[in-house]
Amino acid sequence: MKRREFLAGYGSALLASSIGLSLAAPAQGAAKGLAPLSGPLGKEQFTAYINQHFWVHAQNHRQSELTLVAVTEGTPRPKHREFALTFAGRETEPLGAGTYNFEHASSGRFQLYLEPAGQGPQGLYYRADFSLLS
Repeated sequence: MKRREFLAGYGSALLASSIGLSLAAPAQGAAKGLAPLSGPLGKEQFTAYINQHFWVHAQNHRQSELTLVAVTEGTPRPKHREFALTFAGRETEPLGAGTYNFEHASSGRFQLYLEPAGQGPQGLYYRADFSLLS
C-alpha cells in the first residue's frame, strides 16, 4: 500500500467516525435544552446547570467528573456582582487548586479556577469564585 492510499483511507475513516459522533443522540444536558455558557457569564446562566455533571480535564490528561451542586450570591455592592459555584466530586479523585478545562454537552468547553472547599455528604467540594464589574 502506498503512503498516499493509506492517508486517503485513514482520512476517510476519521471523517466517517466524526460524522457518526455528531449524529449520535443528544447528551443528557443537551436534551434538557440548556443554553450554552458563552458571552458574559453570570449567576443566572450557571443556576440552570445545578445538578449537572461536568467533565474536568487536568493537565496530566486525567479526567474527573464534577457535579455543580450550588450557585451562591456574594455580598451586593454597587456596580459589582459576586457569586460562587460549588462543585462536588469523588473522594478518590481529589483535585488541587488550579485552572481546569471543563466540558458539558450543552455548555461546551470553558476554563475555571477551582479551589478545594472541604468535604461533605456528596464527596469533595470545590469552589469557583466570580467577581464581576457591571
